Amino acid sequence: MGGKVTGDLDVLKWGGYRIVWADSRDPHAAIAYMEAHALDGIGISPVHGFAGDSLGFLAESVRLKGLVVVDNEGIDLAPIEGCSLLEFLTIENVRGELHLDALTNLRDLNLGWNPRLRLPPADGANKLARLQLWGYKADDLNLIPAYECLACVSLVRSTAQTLAGIDRLRGLKQVDLAYCHRLRDVAAVTRLGSLDEFVADHCKKIQDVSVLRKCVSLRILGINNCGSLPSLGFVRDMHSLEELRFVNTTVIDGDLSPCVGLKRVGFMNKRHYSHTWEELNG
Repeated sequence: MGGKVTGDLDVLKWGGYRIVWADSRDPHAAIAYMEAHALDGIGISPVHGFAGDSLGFLAESVRLKGLVVVDNEGIDLAPIEGCSLLEFLTIENVRGELHLDALTNLRDLNLGWNPRLRLPPADGANKLARLQLWGYKADDLNLIPAYECLACVSLVRSTAQTLAGIDRLRGLKQVDLAYCHRLRDVAAVTRLGSLDEFVADHCKKIQDVSVLRKCVSLRILGINNCGSLPSLGFVRDMHSLEELRFVNTTVIDGDLSPCVGLKRVGFMNKRHYSHTWEELNG
C-alpha cells in the first residue's frame, strides 16, 4: 500500500467494490489503471498520495462507477456533479455547495452532512438503495427525499430528536442509528411495513423502545449501549423477531424470558438477569 505512480497502484475493497487510489502526481494513471483492470472506482485521499485540489481528471473516464473521497479539506468537489454514471459515492466532508441532482444512477451514497448539500431527487429514475449520512443536522428526517428504492438508511451522530418523516421511505428494510445523542422518538418506523432490521447504538435518550412491537415484519432488533430498558415484555408481541441484541443496555426488571425461542440473543450477563447468555444461546 504505497501509492506509487508507476507499477501497480494501491487497490482496496470498499464495501462490495474495488477502487484504486489516485496519486496527484499523475491522477490520470489511476483512471487508466481502473479501466485496464476492470475496477469499479477511484479513491481520493492525502494518506494515499493525493495532495492536489482538483478532481477535474475524473471527466476522462467513461465508466467511472464509484468514487471515495476522504480527508478532503481543500479539494474542489464540483467536478463530482458531472459524474452522472456514479453508482456509489463516499465523501467524508462536504464543505460549501454540492449539487448531486444529476447522479440518478447512485445506488450507495455515504456523505458527511452539509445544509448546502443537494441530494439526488426522489423521482422515478432514482435507484438509490443505501444512504448513510454523518452529522445530519435537523430535528426530524423530512430533509431526506422520499426515495422509493431506498432499502437501508444509516445516521451517525445526527442531531435528530425524532424519526418523523422516515415513513416516507416506504421501501426501507434496514435502519441503523449510531451516536444520535438527541434522539428520543422512534415511533415513526412502526409505519414501515417492510422493515426487517432496526439497530440503535449509543442512542441513550430514546424514550420508548416498546413501540417497536408494532413492527410486525422486524426480524433483527439491536438496542446496544442505550442505557436501560424497563422490560423486554414487548418482545413477546414481535412474532417475526429472530435476533435481539441489547449489549451494554441494562434490562431493569431482569426478566429475559421473552427472549426464549429466539435464534440469537446478544447481551452481557448480569446477576439480576433471569437467564444467562449461555442458556439463551445454547
